[in-house]
Order: sequence, then structure tokens, then C-alpha cells
Amino acid sequence: MSEEQRLVSQRKAVDKYHAKLDDVKVRFKKGSRDAVRAYAVAHGYNSLQDYIKQLVKADSGIEV
Repeated sequence: MSEEQRLVSQRKAVDKYHAKLDDVKVRFKKGSRDAVRAYAVAHGYNSLQDYIKQLVKADSGIEV
């Protein structure tokens, strides 16, 4: 498989994965995003997204 074919195949797989998801945008005041991200990482979360998803699950019980 050529590099181009591999990239096309990979792009299709990513597009298929993203088709199963909804996008949500969260806005933070300038500078506070990095502080929240640092807090999340310091408390064992892999990312800001992981932290937010865990907060939603803990508050609502909804698996996101």
C-alpha cells in the first residue's frame, strides 16, 4: 500500500469515527483555559476534554 493510499484510508477511518460524535464548544475567559487544563492534569485527568466529560458524567450520570 502506498503512502497516499494509507493516508486516504486513515482519513476515511477518522471521518467514520467523527460521524458518530457530536461537537460541543466550551468558551473560557482568556487565560483561564490553561489554568483549568493544568488543574485537570494535576488531578490525574488525561486532558481538559477528559476532565469536562467526567464532570458531566458525575453530575448527570450520562455517559459521554
